Amino acid sequence: MHITPYLHHHRDSVLDLSIRAWAPVFAVMRDDVPGFVYDNFYPEGWEARQRADLVARRSIPRSSGRPTTVPPPAAPPHR
Repeated sequence: MHITPYLHHHRDSVLDLSIRAWAPVFAVMRDDVPGFVYDNFYPEGWEARQRADLVARRSIPRSSGRPTTVPPPAAPPHR
């Protein structure tokens, strides 16, 4: 595996990955939430809303051009 810094040209691929990851969740939720509630939250569909939310919250950041360091996960506590 080769990890590279996030660059702006990765944006569409990252958005597409997010949509694919969330698709099963929204499929189940569609059946579990009353139609009028779902339609009010997602009048243009969940995918359009998800993309807009990710971009608006800058969950998909603009690249600084610098590598990002991700700390390793914490070790589980001993029992």
